[in-house]
Amino acid sequence: MLRSILIGLDGSDYSHTALRLGIDWARHSDALLVGLGIVDAPTIRKAETVLIGGTPHADPYLARGRLADARREVEQFLEQFALECAEAGVAAKVLEDVRLPADEIVLKAQRYDVVLLGQETRFHFETDEHRDDTLPRVLKNSPRPVVTAPGCSVGEGRCSWPTTAASKRRAPRPSSGQWDWQRWAWSRSRS
Repeated sequence: MLRSILIGLDGSDYSHTALRLGIDWARHSDALLVGLGIVDAPTIRKAETVLIGGTPHADPYLARGRLADARREVEQFLEQFALECAEAGVAAKVLEDVRLPADEIVLKAQRYDVVLLGQETRFHFETDEHRDDTLPRVLKNSPRPVVTAPGCSVGEGRCSWPTTAASKRRAPRPSSGQWDWQRWAWSRSRS
């Protein structure tokens, strides 16, 4: 039985789908939903290193600005998480940390029954708009099962599921507004 679910929040459609899945699971099992927002300070500081005369030099002014922007974005992710959980009547807790995302998720995972992440992660949102290496690193090192969720078009309130034959076998199918998570969820647990 699930008692606690940790969700990594990165602001992507994938992350939002994981949140919706987590809310459904928390409602079904009366579990605590924990939203984790992470400011990726090490990557931000590293990205602001420039070469001056052949010597690496970190520009603290640029890094401070990006860190402040990242903190504001993470606060927005957590506010949205808390609002959606409250609207759904689900017990929730928010956590915010500054660290490499994969390391922080693996560390926090020890306290919870399952980890929910988007199928693509974008925790390096301040320095890179593409998916990052967080998911493979968490899958490799997590002490708890990890479940991934696909991205969706959240503006319409419904997901546009893939239609290829291979994806039909893997994709979730909403049934009366509920996730059929037992057939869909992909998890990995260390034995």
